[in-house]
Amino acid sequence: MLPSKIAVIFKSFLALALVFSFQILDIFKGNDVVSRDREMAYQASSNDPLVRVNTTSNGKSIYIYSTHQYESYASEDVNQGARYLSILLSNMGYQVDLETQDFEAYKAQNGLGYNDSYKVSATFLTERLLQHGGYDLIIDFHRDSIPRNASVLIQGNQSYAKVMFVIGNTSSQVERTREIAKQISANLDQRVSGLSRGLFSRECEYNQHMTRNMILMEIGGQENTFEEVRRTLDVLSLAIDDFLQKEDI
Repeated sequence: MLPSKIAVIFKSFLALALVFSFQILDIFKGNDVVSRDREMAYQASSNDPLVRVNTTSNGKSIYIYSTHQYESYASEDVNQGARYLSILLSNMGYQVDLETQDFEAYKAQNGLGYNDSYKVSATFLTERLLQHGGYDLIIDFHRDSIPRNASVLIQGNQSYAKVMFVIGNTSSQVERTREIAKQISANLDQRVSGLSRGLFSRECEYNQHMTRNMILMEIGGQENTFEEVRRTLDVLSLAIDDFLQKEDI
C-alpha cells in the first residue's frame, strides 16, 4: 500500500510542477506585445543573415508612425510592419520611437474622417517633435492598394513586398525628401534588384513640410503576406542604416 500512496503523491506533485512550469513559461513567452516583439527581434537577429545587430547606441534617432493605421496585408497590418521595422532598427543601435496612439480612435473622438488623416498624424508628429526636438529620420509607414502582380517581387525561391516612395511636391522640403528617397531606393535595388518601385510624386504635402528628414513609404499591397513584408523590411532596415551612417544629418 505504501508504494502506491507514494506513487499517487509523486504523480500529484508532478502535475502541479507542470502547471507551475507552464505559468512561468507564459510569463516569459506570453502573447502580449512585449513578448511578441522579443520573439520577432530574436528571429530577425538570429535567423536572417541580412540583419546586422548592434546593441550599442549610435546616437541617432528615428520616429515611425502610420497615417493610415487601418491598412492591412493578407495577414497582419501596417502597425505590425512598423513595429517589426522599429525592432530591426533598434537592434542596429538607433533610438526608435514607434507611435502607438490610436489615430482612428482620435478621429472618432473628435468627429474627424478619412480626409483628416494627415491632420491627425500631423498632430501627433508635432507632439513628438516638441518632446524630442527633432529626429534623424521620420518614417510614415503605409501599404499600397495594388494587385499582387504589382506588389510582389520573386527572386529565386524568395518573395518580397515591393516598396514605393511617395513625394509631396508642394512641400517646402520636397528636394530634401526626394534625395532621401532616391538614396534609400537605390540602396534597396542594389541589395535586391527590383525591390523598389521607385519614387511617385503628387501635389500634396503629406506632412513632409514639417521636417527635413522625412519619407513616406508604401510597403507592399493588400495581397502580400506578412512574411513577404518582413523579408522586405529586413532589407529596408539595412538600406536605412547605410543612409543614416553616411549622412551628416
